[in-house]
Amino acid sequence: MKRFEYLIYSLIFLSVFLVTLRFRKGLKPHIIIPCLIGVVIGPLSEFMYFKDYWRPYNLFGKAVPSIEDVIFGASMIGLTLLVYPLLFKRREWETHHKRHAQFSLLYLLLGACLLLTFVELFKINSVIATGIVCVILIVPLLAARRDLAFPSLFSGLIMAMFAGTLYYILLGLVFKNTPWQQWLLNNTRLGIRIFGYIPLTELIWFFTMGSFLEAFDMYVTEAHFRHFAKNSKPTRVTVR
Repeated sequence: MKRFEYLIYSLIFLSVFLVTLRFRKGLKPHIIIPCLIGVVIGPLSEFMYFKDYWRPYNLFGKAVPSIEDVIFGASMIGLTLLVYPLLFKRREWETHHKRHAQFSLLYLLLGACLLLTFVELFKINSVIATGIVCVILIVPLLAARRDLAFPSLFSGLIMAMFAGTLYYILLGLVFKNTPWQQWLLNNTRLGIRIFGYIPLTELIWFFTMGSFLEAFDMYVTEAHFRHFAKNSKPTRVTVR
C-alpha cells in the first residue's frame, strides 16, 4: 500500500485540477506553459527535498523521482492559477507571455540561486528555505503592483486549506498516519502537526508557494481581473 499512497495523493490533486478547469475552459491556453513547467520542476525539486525533508514511497521505489512528482507538479501549479478566477467568477485579459519571457526566466533563476544558497550555504531545511525564497520574490512584485496582494494571499490561503484538509483525511482516516514516517522532520522542532495529522511545514509550503505563483503569473502576463457582467439595476418608468 505504501507504494500507492503518494500516487493517490497526486491523483486527487490532478482530479480537482481537471474538474476546476472544466469550469474555466477559457483559461486552458493560459495555464499550458505553467503546467509544463511544473512537469519539469516537480521531479527536479525532489532531489533537494529528498535530502532533508521527506522520502516518500512511489511506484519506482523510495525517495526517487517518479511519475507522481510529474502529476503533482503540473496539477498543483495549474490548480493554484485557477483558484482565484474560479471563486471570484472573473476572467483575465491582456496576457503577454512573450513580452515578459526574459524577465520570467531571470526571476525564476534568481529564485533558484537564492534557494540553493539557503540550503547549501546556510544549511536551512529545504522546505523552510522554499518558503523564505517565495516571500522574498513576492515582495518586489507586490511593491510594483499593489493590486496583486489580495489574489496572491487568497490563492495561497486556499491552497493551504485544501492541502490541510487533504492531509487530515488521508493521514488521519485513510492511511492511518503511516505516511508521517516518511517525513524526516518527524520528532524534531519542525515536525509540528496541526490537529494531529497535518504537517505545519506543508501548510507553510502551500501558502507561500501558492501566493508566489499567483502573484508571479499575474505580473509577468500583465493580467488583471474583472467581473463577467456588471449587475444592472432596472430602470424605473414613471407614468403621468
